[in-house]
Amino acid sequence: MKITTLIFSFLLYQTAISQSVIELPKFQSIESDLMISIQIIKSKKYKLEFFNYQKPKEVIEWEVVDNRLTLTNQNNINDVDLKDIQLTIYTPNLKELKVTNRGNISMDSGFSKINTFSVFAENGANIDLNTIVFNTLAIYKDSESDIKYKSVNTLINNKKPYKY
Repeated sequence: MKITTLIFSFLLYQTAISQSVIELPKFQSIESDLMISIQIIKSKKYKLEFFNYQKPKEVIEWEVVDNRLTLTNQNNINDVDLKDIQLTIYTPNLKELKVTNRGNISMDSGFSKINTFSVFAENGANIDLNTIVFNTLAIYKDSESDIKYKSVNTLINNKKPYKY
């Protein structure tokens, strides 16, 4: 009986802190100014999964417009430490990524090889793409940001921000 109670308590605790899942319409681009860790996973569905926070809409806004998923901070975030929130984005494909404000983004190896991809990193953003091979990769990053990638056939390193 003690083991059953312990297992039930553990599962209840895990559910309480685990996640909120939001289904999304189709998108091919992500733009984020969140100071949180975001992992992008290859999947058949489009969705967001928040860990460590049950009411993400209170602190984070998201919308999909013109095939672009935009993630921004809400104004009333004074009492929430965004660093504790973990976000996973699920998508079948991705063509562009824009990250600002010290956001940390990584993509899983499920994407393995991407033909053409554009990345914009500014204000201390860190983007980890080192599990992916690119045919063509167009990047812009300021001196405070970092973009890591595994390999690329053609690298286009923009000195000025391209129109995103």
